[in-house]
Amino acid sequence: MSAQISEHDLRQLHRELLQPTFPEDELLTEEDFVDGCLAGTIQLHVERDGGRPIALVAAEFHPQSRVLLVDYLAVEPSARGGGIGGRALTAALKTWQQEFGPRLVLAEVEHPSTPAREAAHGDPVARVAFYARLGARALPLPYAQPPLRPGGRAVDGLMLVVLREDGRAPDHEVAAAPVRDFLRQHLPSGDDCRRALDRIDGHVLPTIELTEPASKLPSPPRR
Repeated sequence: MSAQISEHDLRQLHRELLQPTFPEDELLTEEDFVDGCLAGTIQLHVERDGGRPIALVAAEFHPQSRVLLVDYLAVEPSARGGGIGGRALTAALKTWQQEFGPRLVLAEVEHPSTPAREAAHGDPVARVAFYARLGARALPLPYAQPPLRPGGRAVDGLMLVVLREDGRAPDHEVAAAPVRDFLRQHLPSGDDCRRALDRIDGHVLPTIELTEPASKLPSPPRR
């Protein structure tokens, strides 16, 4: 957990795992990441090989909505393809399920139609296939990640997906209340929030299999 990791090691994790994996607009600054981990607002799970960190999962628990949002999953390039990412995510979610008892576990995942930004950042199609193998399902909502830093931009081309810590598929529908509460707290007021909230009608939301064709997955908002 992040409380057991030194500031020096947190900075190393940000520089060696997160910075090579995520574009700047999708990534918290090093200072915000370190401060969040030390304060306990960012939960961290790290996989190591002989003491060397090779994968991490970072998440935030939102107590008002009781939603756990997986912010980052990063695997060192040389360790990719061996199942370490799935094992890390499953282990992290099991721990956080026991610790927080979230009503819902969500993750931000690139829509498969999103053009790959850089080879180092991975292939959106492969990433969706990874989450599909873990049983994740998409929420039928437009979504953009709000800006993470002053002067930053909102990140389009994302979906919110529902995860379960046991690796099984979530139900074909989920309660709408925690999703609605999470969006109101997580997103700034404005068009993105309104567009997402306008899609929530009633007490439940259907979920969509990630193996569906890209055209049937929730269309990401575009600017």
